Amino acid sequence: MGALVKIHSRWTGGNKLLQDLVKEDERKKYDFQFSVLKIMPITSMPKEVLDFEGLYKRMLGSRAFGLNLN
Repeated sequence: MGALVKIHSRWTGGNKLLQDLVKEDERKKYDFQFSVLKIMPITSMPKEVLDFEGLYKRMLGSRAFGLNLN
């Protein structure tokens, strides 16, 4: 259960644009879909995980067209 909580907070905990959108309209929280792009070993180094995340943010355009500011 701890890993699931960590993943959820990673996706939503610091995402100001996502939080602001849901504050505007509570029902928006039901409009999202999430996909797991890769399952990484628990032994992965934080830099490796963040590099992978950054790669997919660039490839998917989630900073330019999505709700990612970072």
